[in-house]
Amino acid sequence: HAVRQEALMEWLQKEDPVTILDMLIKHGILYFGTTDITMARGEGNAFINIGKYLERAIQSADILDVKFSDVNYALDETTDTTYWKYLLMSISGYELYLKTYRGGFEARNVVGQVVLNDQFPRSVLYSINRLHRYFERLKNERNVADFNHIDFMIGKMKSKVRFSTPESLIQEGLHHFLNDTKNSLFTIGNSLNQNYFAYT
Repeated sequence: HAVRQEALMEWLQKEDPVTILDMLIKHGILYFGTTDITMARGEGNAFINIGKYLERAIQSADILDVKFSDVNYALDETTDTTYWKYLLMSISGYELYLKTYRGGFEARNVVGQVVLNDQFPRSVLYSINRLHRYFERLKNERNVADFNHIDFMIGKMKSKVRFSTPESLIQEGLHHFLNDTKNSLFTIGNSLNQNYFAYT
């Protein structure tokens, strides 16, 4: 496999990094195409999508946490509009933001889109909804207790995010909310690993 080649790091640092990055992008596209277009929609596909949306929710919360730490988590203070523009562009949310919010760039609207907008594919809520959807496909008679435990954790987090507002995030503290969300996602990931992949 291309990623496991021992010489890869040396090539990236000393040889031709552009060629290596092109190769990795090509392999990523091939992997996505194979799994999305040709793979049966069974358990394997559900696990791939669970992993994808779990990782996406964590990444979105992480990116938002890092960017808001630079402005001391101030949702009401004016910030340079290019700051929010480039944040949204980095997660492919710039165009949707312009269609949704007409009044310019405001921190609370950025939080609204990246955390709470269930129509934005990179939002935390969208990712949790999809995570729950694919997890529900794993239910069967053999794993009822484990399934119910993880389903409860996902549902609890989904409800917390779904019924949040930018105002409630200000009141709770954005940093606390994002950390709590990431910790819940890590706990869900660990439970999935323990109940579905651990060898005992």
